[in-house]
Amino acid sequence: MRPGIRADVVIPECRQYAQAAVATLQLLLICTRGHRAYTSQELDTIFRDVGTEFFRNLEQMTQKLAQKRCERQQEAHLRDPVKFRAPVPWNRDTRDKPRCLQYNFCVL
Repeated sequence: MRPGIRADVVIPECRQYAQAAVATLQLLLICTRGHRAYTSQELDTIFRDVGTEFFRNLEQMTQKLAQKRCERQQEAHLRDPVKFRAPVPWNRDTRDKPRCLQYNFCVL
């Protein structure tokens, strides 16, 4: 098996998410190439479900990398609190309502 298929260049914590993101991105790109006509149901599945899965995997990678960064910064802070400030953990933004509604305007 070649190294690219195993995703050896990606840190182990993110490997599964990276492979899933690549697979879902491939589906999205194949669909948009226009080589065949897709039914409305197929397009709904691809752009809603597969698209959601793609961004979910990207978000999971971001969370794992931020957690790893935070751990490294915490170790550095414990060694030398004067030189290294305490880490600030990454928090996912909540998306309960569209941003335009949060600021009382909406662009159509």
